[in-house]
Amino acid sequence: MTDAEPAPALGLVLECLPPEQASLTQQELEADPGTASLMLVCVAARDALRPDDNERPRLVVTGDLVQSVHDREERDGKPFTVERGAGIVAAKAMAPNADGVVDILVPLYMLGPV
Repeated sequence: MTDAEPAPALGLVLECLPPEQASLTQQELEADPGTASLMLVCVAARDALRPDDNERPRLVVTGDLVQSVHDREERDGKPFTVERGAGIVAAKAMAPNADGVVDILVPLYMLGPV
């Protein structure tokens, strides 16, 4: 992205967070928003998008990646899992929904200590 290109707007949704995790995330944001892991992920995701990628991307930080995927797509008997070879899924981009919103799902465990 060049200086002339505006950064795409990026929506943020938190879902499937147990109260304790939501509280820890809020405490981290209140303590130092500039270095909070959630803010760093938001900025990194926004900066990785090109203006023409999608008009309405949305970062969804979820406490249950499997549930969030299943809530968004029909899996036809193939349940989504986070295991991939010797690793785990770090994020998943979903197909645009009926309103043209593309959800980028990021599991809460990728944000570190929270």
